[in-house]
Parts: sequence; structure tokens; C-alpha cells
Amino acid sequence: MRRLTGPTLAASLIAGDTAPAEAGALLAELLGRLHAVPSRQGGGSILHLDLHPENVILTGDGPFVIDWSNTEEGDPGLDRAMSALIMAQVAVGDFGLPREPVRGVLAALLAHAPVSRETLAAARARRRANPTMSAAELAQLDDAVALVRETGRARG
Repeated sequence: MRRLTGPTLAASLIAGDTAPAEAGALLAELLGRLHAVPSRQGGGSILHLDLHPENVILTGDGPFVIDWSNTEEGDPGLDRAMSALIMAQVAVGDFGLPREPVRGVLAALLAHAPVSRETLAAARARRRANPTMSAAELAQLDDAVALVRETGRARG
């Protein structure tokens, strides 16, 4: 185990030390690096399935991904879609965060790591089945899916 010292990517965004476009590009880069790790069973990749700015610690040695409790092997597209959908849920939800920077992170993430309709549908199903989701989060899930689709279309 290693002790990490530094802010989360979310804290850095809120403080204005990291621009939304930079944060989205970093998430996409981290996903790409993770997906380059071969799976044990072949044919897939290691998936985090919960990669968002609260799960990235910015240290003097670079960014570190934390919270590996949802890790599986599979289609990297699902991992990208999960990250995008989580960001979209924050953008449409009532989390006390400014929405425009979150939308900027989402736009940059999708610009660097696009998602398909199929992987977005699979991510939506997983989020809907997640027992930790609140009733409010579940009620806003369709709005979040729509935001991912709109943002993805606007970027390409």
C-alpha cells in the first residue's frame, strides 16, 4: 500500500487549479492507459467502472487512480461510457457543484474517449441496478443519458 498526497482531481477542479478540458482529457488518458493492460482471460481489458474526478489523486509523481472495488474485465467502451454517464449525472443532478465545469469535463472526456449507443445503454443498465443510487439519481438517469448523447454528437 502507498500513501498518496495531493488533492483529488475534483478538488483541483473546484479550486480552479485544473481546467475542465484538462480534467476530461486526463480521465480519457487514464482510461486509455488502463485499457492497454491485457486482461487475464484475453480478449478484453481491465475496467475500473467508476473512474471520475473523485477517484483520481493528483500527486507530485502524477495522477493515481483509486477505488478499485468495481473492477472487472471486459469491453473498454463500457468503462468509457460509465465514466461519461457518471459525469453527466453530476452535471444534471443536485450535488452543489457548478454544472458548467462538469459539462466541460464531460465534453473533453467524450472528445478523447467517445462512447457508442450500445455501451451507453449498458452503462445506464448498470447504473440503474446499482443499489447505492438514490431515488433522485435514478430519476435523473435518463437526463444524464441524454446529456451524454447530446455532448457526444456536438463533439463529433
